[in-house]
Amino acid sequence: MEYILILLVGAGIVYYFYQNKRKTELAVAKAAKEWADKPGHNWKTVDFAAKRQQQDPRADALIGKLFASKNALHLNKFYEAIQRTSTELPEELPEDIKAYFEEGDRLPEWANQDLIKRGEEFYIEHGGMIALVLCAKSLPECYACANGAMVLYKTCRLSEQNGSLNAFTRRIAETAQFIVNTMSPGGLSPGGLGIRSAQKVRLIHATIRHYLHKGEWDAAKYGEPINQQDMAGTLMSFSPLVIQGLEKLGVNISNEEKEAYSHCWRIIGHFMGLDEDVLPNNMQDALNLGNTIFDDQKEASDEGKKLTASLIDFMTLMSENGEIHIIVDDLLRMLIGDDTADMIGVPPVSQKEEYKANQIAREFLGGWENFIERHSILRALARPINKIFLNGMLRVMNKGEKIHFFIPPSLQKDWGVGPENNS
Repeated sequence: MEYILILLVGAGIVYYFYQNKRKTELAVAKAAKEWADKPGHNWKTVDFAAKRQQQDPRADALIGKLFASKNALHLNKFYEAIQRTSTELPEELPEDIKAYFEEGDRLPEWANQDLIKRGEEFYIEHGGMIALVLCAKSLPECYACANGAMVLYKTCRLSEQNGSLNAFTRRIAETAQFIVNTMSPGGLSPGGLGIRSAQKVRLIHATIRHYLHKGEWDAAKYGEPINQQDMAGTLMSFSPLVIQGLEKLGVNISNEEKEAYSHCWRIIGHFMGLDEDVLPNNMQDALNLGNTIFDDQKEASDEGKKLTASLIDFMTLMSENGEIHIIVDDLLRMLIGDDTADMIGVPPVSQKEEYKANQIAREFLGGWENFIERHSILRALARPINKIFLNGMLRVMNKGEKIHFFIPPSLQKDWGVGPENNS
């Protein structure tokens, strides 16, 4: 009788969790369909020339007031607040800055918790590969937009200084850390680390604008620095264009996962100060926006080429294998296309280098003798290269006192990186 009771209780528990899981799956499917069915924008009718002159009045006003006060304590506490990877804020911050951060305790009315959770689960599963796509697709396509690349170059945070990669490493660390913070479980909960990170980046953007405006920035030629179009384009490079890159690397992604991931980045865009009229309604709308902005802004520039060269050097440094640059060059060309690759100065891959890449691939994958075609090699290499790359980021960025890249232990285990996975 006791055994029967135990079996019945066990069956009841299994049924309970099955029903909850099924209920969640149905809720996600329903929410994803509702967002997918929303009408998209006709982005070709948007006056992007005007958007290039629009910045972020709210954040700019806060930063302008903060610097105008010349209060050293407030300035120091402000920098302390935006540099720390934490949700805690110093008590000494000005009241209007604290009120700004308190807005992060409230999600927008349209935010859907089921889609947020599904987007976070998608990141848990594919976050490692997303980091690779960030470097091999998202950032290079940003560099192909000449006007936006000029801002990155002018701030001197993505290029080498006196032969050192420290400034570039710091920016990659900040970008990668931002994505980890926003997309890790709980990051987009009210007051979560991801929302705080988005709010901090918004103020960092305003600070950069403040200093660029004090210099000789040519707004008539380049548009205002970190304007609404550039911010929207960057957001799309981290969202639908990442999905594109993952699919090129052979990752199967459901429609629900696409809508959930896109929805998360819509929320991030909201907290980063994007205007509502450049927040896309769904995944297809976001992809259309990203392509429209890219087509409008792509142009070769010396700054874009220098940033790309630094990126390739950085990715090679992370691998601890100088010859891997051959695969890096080929990977970039696969994900962004030869035309864009030529525009930003990605080196062409010769037949001799393709043969060498095959040899390197055999070493990574343990003795494959024949490969069907070039892109099959890259797809097969994506995961092992990414594991090496992430471990390299952890190693290089964390050996200095001021540059840190932190992946939560749970994600390190899921992605197969970190000390516990290198024994």
